[in-house]
Amino acid sequence: MKRFLKFTLFLGLLFAAVISYAGESNGNPEAAGVLPRCHSDSDCRQGGLRGRCNNPGGKNASCSFPAPHKIDLLVIDTKDGVARNTDYFIGVLKKRIPGISVRVIDYPGREAQKMIRKLSLEVLPAYILPRAVEKEADFDSFKKGLRPAGNFYLVKPQTSGFSYFLNRKEKKGRFDIFLSFFDKNAALLLERLREFKPFPHFLVTENKGGGFSASGGAAETEESLRAVCVQKYYPDKFWDYLTCRAKNVRSSYWEDCLGDAGLCEKIKICARGKEGESLLKDNISLNRDLRIASGPTYLLDNRRIFSSREAPSREEFKKILGK
Repeated sequence: MKRFLKFTLFLGLLFAAVISYAGESNGNPEAAGVLPRCHSDSDCRQGGLRGRCNNPGGKNASCSFPAPHKIDLLVIDTKDGVARNTDYFIGVLKKRIPGISVRVIDYPGREAQKMIRKLSLEVLPAYILPRAVEKEADFDSFKKGLRPAGNFYLVKPQTSGFSYFLNRKEKKGRFDIFLSFFDKNAALLLERLREFKPFPHFLVTENKGGGFSASGGAAETEESLRAVCVQKYYPDKFWDYLTCRAKNVRSSYWEDCLGDAGLCEKIKICARGKEGESLLKDNISLNRDLRIASGPTYLLDNRRIFSSREAPSREEFKKILGK
């Protein structure tokens, strides 16, 4: 499970920056023993704390730091989250706000649901800070990653990442995957997923002026058009076709994965016409709704979203899906 990451989304660089301070923390302990510890207050930084320089520039120069403000961070997360990984982002926050005290409440639960309604939350995990965070010396440097909400600040989801949609209708047993044929692990991933019957969405984007684009260029777009046509006309051959093509996607001999000239002709007509275009638009509509542009990414029960760097094992998928 450690290989799983949250859909991303998207940890903001504003929180990831760690400010170092002079002396040993600059990676030069020998120089720290000769050079003054500080020349001004600006040299005294420790994580999110700003200190005072005593005896600036002198041999006995030293930094003193005030006690950090106590900041109560409230985290709301699903207790059975597939990709629960709040520790990482909490660690990022602590580097910027040293006095953080963390409390996690589980969803579903009365307290969690009350806060969700009060703050109109749409995704989880949610990171909620009190207005007292404004007292932090570095507040101006990270406030862009926050959104005011009543007496609180919410960390924006695009900054912290998220793994659960609160407002999407739950569809128990639904399993969607977003992937590219050109991913190096696509063939292995498809083989391991087959028994779990996910619905595949191809990582293709509809262009404003018409047509489609994909990271793999025209070859990936054309392959996706053929795949959705195979799915419609020969659903019993669909998964075999996907795995066959993924194993050698750069080969132009896609017909070999169907093996029947009559079947191939029908797919050509579909993929090159309006029908294939319409089928592919339907296939990627969920990508657009959820703003998914990379993969492999997985959506469970129409609510839980996560991604992986490599192809998870069959056992990992079984655990995730509760099989």
